[in-house]
Parts: sequence; C-alpha cells; structure tokens
Amino acid sequence: MTLTVDTRRAFRTPDELAGLVKAVAEAPAGTDETNWVEFKTGLDLEKPHGKFTAATAILAFANRSPKVAAHACEGVAYVIVGAEPQTAMKPPQSLGFVNASTGFHWPSNWPPRGWRR
Repeated sequence: MTLTVDTRRAFRTPDELAGLVKAVAEAPAGTDETNWVEFKTGLDLEKPHGKFTAATAILAFANRSPKVAAHACEGVAYVIVGAEPQTAMKPPQSLGFVNASTGFHWPSNWPPRGWRR
C-alpha cells in the first residue's frame, strides 16, 4: 500500500509537516515507505545506531535521480522519526541530532488541534 497524500507540493510549514506525520500514523498497517518518505519509531537519535539509520536514509534520498525525485513533493524527502502506520505518535524525546543536521524544530502546536490518537 502507498501513503495517500497530495505530493504535488512539498510539505514545508509546521501544519503541513504535522499533517504528513498524522497521515503516516493513520495509514493502514503495511503501508510502504517510498523514495520520498521513510518512517521510524523507536529510533534513538542520541545513540550511534540511531544516527546511522537516520543518516543512511538521508543519504539514500540524496542519491535519488533528480528526475525521479521531482515527481513527488518538489524533490523534497522526509525521514519521520516517532511515527509509523498504525502506531501511537509523539515528538521524539531527543531532537538534537535532527535540529543540528537540518535546523528543523518540532512544531510548538503539536499535536494538531482536534486530533486524537
């Protein structure tokens, strides 16, 4: 199964990113990762194995053909840590590695208003 979201544009704002994470968490079990999104739960980004796993996914996205990458989300790719299909989701406890690597900070409006899991 594939994730059912609109991939004509990249997810950039906190609300758009929160919507993507929500879509992953609510997707049916068995939903496949794609060449533009990977999802992981139980990944400790403070430990070497967690950093290696995240870095491997990021490098795989960087090695995509630009023509292929451009077909989804304007070529942007996402590694979602803390949510998988049909799993409870919460902000990862440690985002230091992600913040240092990408400049991303977990949205202050998490979880989205009116959303329950």
